[in-house]
Amino acid sequence: MTDDLRTIRIDDIDPGEMAKGYRDGYNGRPAATDSSKSYQYGYRRGTADAAALKEDEV
Repeated sequence: MTDDLRTIRIDDIDPGEMAKGYRDGYNGRPAATDSSKSYQYGYRRGTADAAALKEDEV
C-alpha cells in the first residue's frame, strides 16, 4: 500500500476519520498533520466539493 490516495481501498477507510476530514476540508480548515489516510482522503474530497460549489455560484 502506497501513500497515494488513489490506491486506497474501501475496506481501509475509517468512516469517522473520513467524515472529520471531509468536514474540515469542506469548511476550509487546515488539515490535521497527524491524521490517518482516511482523514486525508475525506479532506481532499471535501476541498474538491467546496471548490466545485464555488465554481457553480459564479
